[in-house]
Amino acid sequence: MKVETKLTNKFVEIISKHQNALWAREELEYLVFVAHRDEYEQLSLEEKRDVLPRFFKTGKGEYGEGDRFMGVAVPDIRKVAKLHNDASYEVLDALLESEWHEARLCALVILAERFKRDSETAVKFYLNHMKGINNWDLVDLSAPYILGVYLLDKNDRQVLYRLAESDVMWEQRVAIVSTLML
Repeated sequence: MKVETKLTNKFVEIISKHQNALWAREELEYLVFVAHRDEYEQLSLEEKRDVLPRFFKTGKGEYGEGDRFMGVAVPDIRKVAKLHNDASYEVLDALLESEWHEARLCALVILAERFKRDSETAVKFYLNHMKGINNWDLVDLSAPYILGVYLLDKNDRQVLYRLAESDVMWEQRVAIVSTLML
C-alpha cells in the first residue's frame, strides 16, 4: 500500500472515530492529531514535511511563523474533508485551532462545503474563527467560496471594509480575495 494511501486511511480513521463525540476542545485536538503523532510521523511524506515549512515561510519573523506541517498532501486532505463534510462545528472549531496547518485546511474545505447548505451559520463561524485562517493558501481556499459568494446578493459589505482596515494581514487578504466573486 502506498504511503499516501496509508496516511489518508489513518487520517480518515482518526477523524471518523472522534467526529461525533462531544469532547472538550483540548481533548478533541489531542485525540485527533496528537495521540497518533507517531503514526503520522511514519506515514506522512517526509519530503513534504521538510519543504512545506520553507514554502509557507514558517521561520522566526516570517509571515507563517510557528505553523506546523504533518506532510499530508492536499488531495488527501480533500478526500478526508469529503468523507467528513458532516463534521460538527465543534470539530471544525478544534481543527481551526490546531497547530497543524493540514487540520485547519481540512476544516476550511469542510466549511466551504457546509456553506452550500447553511450560508448564514457558515459565514458567522468563518468570521469568528479568523485567527485560524492564517496563511495565504487557507485564505485563498476559503474566502471567495464562503465570504465572497455570501456577499454576492448583499448590499451591505461593511465586513469587507472592517477586514481591509484590520492590522492583521490575513484579514486584509480575506477582504481582498473575497472580492474575486463579486
